[in-house]
Amino acid sequence: VGPWRLRAGYHYSSDIMRKNPNNTLGGLVGLGTVPLGSAAQSAGLGLVAQDVVGIVQTTLLPVVMKHTLSAGVGYQFDKSMRLDVFGAYAFRDSVERTDGNTAAVLSAPVTTFKGEARVWSVGAGLNFSF
Repeated sequence: VGPWRLRAGYHYSSDIMRKNPNNTLGGLVGLGTVPLGSAAQSAGLGLVAQDVVGIVQTTLLPVVMKHTLSAGVGYQFDKSMRLDVFGAYAFRDSVERTDGNTAAVLSAPVTTFKGEARVWSVGAGLNFSF
């Protein structure tokens, strides 16, 4: 309406985390001293490598949030200058993995790894057209 612009949005993303990950991380053949992929299979540590990949997934917190709401407002000062501001909220979500295979191989207790996040974002931009 006039020089004002209002914006609102909703974003949904499906879960990209594998519940039962494979034992590779892209082209890596190892993570520290733990072999991955075919190297892990050859060493008889395929299931341990699978646990390692699952635990690494818990570090991907920014992608676990499935629902995000956003709102913004813009004001056009003249033909060449506009100010935009926004706010967004990604609802709390979490990811949890255990090292059951590794614990069995090492005769150790099972450890649970959990990551949890929610995100507030705010921003502003002064836009120029020439």
